[in-house]
Amino acid sequence: MSFLLNPYAYTSTVVGVNGTVSGFTSEGGGSASASITLNTNGSVTQSAGADVVEASVVGWLIPNSSGVGSGYWVRATSPTSAGARRTGTLNTWQQLSTARTWSVVAPTNGSATGWTLTFEFSTTSDGSNIVSDLSIVTLAAAVGVPYDPENEPF
Repeated sequence: MSFLLNPYAYTSTVVGVNGTVSGFTSEGGGSASASITLNTNGSVTQSAGADVVEASVVGWLIPNSSGVGSGYWVRATSPTSAGARRTGTLNTWQQLSTARTWSVVAPTNGSATGWTLTFEFSTTSDGSNIVSDLSIVTLAAAVGVPYDPENEPF
């Protein structure tokens, strides 16, 4: 079985993800969230619990194939750590035989949370054979903050 290069990657790489997942909700209502999940078959699930959603991430491996994730590991890094508003494992190689999720939440009116993640993909558990190292995804969520894609509030 042969796999094609991801045509949306920023460099000539075997696999990768790039884009934005944003969730914004109007003032006075609940919370907003955004998440990305790298699935075991090479696809990506993106979701946002909010009124306005922007999502532009494609699959991490093309074509998708059942169980293909068992041959790949991913490491997410960010200058901003995980915490109460940001969830997902950072700085650790994780096998994609299990779906991996990163998410952000803006819990109250007037709050905003953003997280820019860089993903590296490898065919080895120690990252010694990196096949993609320039995959960038931004997750963004805001409540009661005007939605402006040119000037996000983070």
